[in-house]
Amino acid sequence: MKRLTAAAAHWPVVQAFKPIEDIEAYLSSDGSRPDLGTPPREVYARRAPWYDEVSDVDVLIAPRESNGAASGAAKTPPLFRVQGVLSAPEVHVSPPLPEINKILAKIVKSLVESTRTFVRWMHGTCIETPPQNINEDDDPIIFSFYSDIIANPEVVSLVSLVTRTIAKTFGRVNKHLDVYRKYDQLWRVDKHEHLSKFEQKSPTCVMFDNRLQSYQRVVYDSSAMDKSIEVDFIAIAVSTLLTDISDHARAWITAIASLMKDMGRKGLVELHDKMTDMGRSLDKEPDTLDDLKAVLNLVAFIQRSSMETELEYGRMEEWYRTLRMYGHPIPTDEADMVDNIATRWAELSTKAKKTDRSLGRVKKQFTLVTQGQVSSFQAEVKEMHEEFRLRGPGTGGVELDAGLEMMETYTARLATMNKTRDRKSVV
Repeated sequence: MKRLTAAAAHWPVVQAFKPIEDIEAYLSSDGSRPDLGTPPREVYARRAPWYDEVSDVDVLIAPRESNGAASGAAKTPPLFRVQGVLSAPEVHVSPPLPEINKILAKIVKSLVESTRTFVRWMHGTCIETPPQNINEDDDPIIFSFYSDIIANPEVVSLVSLVTRTIAKTFGRVNKHLDVYRKYDQLWRVDKHEHLSKFEQKSPTCVMFDNRLQSYQRVVYDSSAMDKSIEVDFIAIAVSTLLTDISDHARAWITAIASLMKDMGRKGLVELHDKMTDMGRSLDKEPDTLDDLKAVLNLVAFIQRSSMETELEYGRMEEWYRTLRMYGHPIPTDEADMVDNIATRWAELSTKAKKTDRSLGRVKKQFTLVTQGQVSSFQAEVKEMHEEFRLRGPGTGGVELDAGLEMMETYTARLATMNKTRDRKSVV
């Protein structure tokens, strides 16, 4: 072989490589071939250095079974990586799939076009056929294997198969992107308009919690998703896309929690101011009967509304607990009010009971005074009743106009007496 290659050095020697398993399977399937006495793998290992020494070109011949790889039958590493991006309101890959399709189409076409470089040899020789000039205006004609390759049914079938495989892969890519497109309401819906309508419903703490929980679940889900996915021959990096989805969900959490805090602050401040005012009123010493009535009414109100108030401040505690659970910052003054509101109400209830007991002596003094005033008031009422019965507008001989004037007078006096009676009533 060395002498042959030395004598005809202009002949290129091509070494064709095939998987050794394919060769062994072929040799074992043909029973007519003589037995080498040694496994083919060992024969090749012994002769490989000679083949390398005399060969000019090495060519790898792909097995026919590799055609199945184009249809996705075999697992192959991705050919390239793209980036999944959110370009509101759309989710797509970068570069876009149409651009990738153009590039892949050019690559497939160039594979076939590359056979133009394999020039035919002249008849009976291993010498490349030189370009043939037909006329000066046209490009020279190059005799290559391109015309055979482009018309080969197997090549045509493979090109068609690759084109269909690319289209199917792009369809699967879009289906994978639908997993992220389902969150499009995060960036499509106007926050201000949506929250304005939500506020008009006078939402409860449970309604707020349901909204916040749904967006918090998006944050958890996006953080648990794979940061990179493989679709056939394409790897898609989606870490940035997942971060954008998480950021939009967090923005909704912040907006909803801010609305919840604003609505909760109004009720919390009202309840705090109400307790403060009642505490100050209990501290006042009653100087008059009206002052005593006000204090006693307040004591009765505190005792009567104990359950309602406990439910109210319990609702505020749950309101702010929910805000803290979702990590929303609470101002220091509001935190102090809500954290101590139960203690303040307990102290106020205790103070009301102590005030009620401390006013026992004062109530007895005012009772004696009031009893005398009540007796006088009863006598005044009897006197008016007797006067109305004897000389009122209902007696005989009273003219119509005079009767109307008397009715107005008695109505005014009766209203005055009703007010006096209300003032002398101690609740």
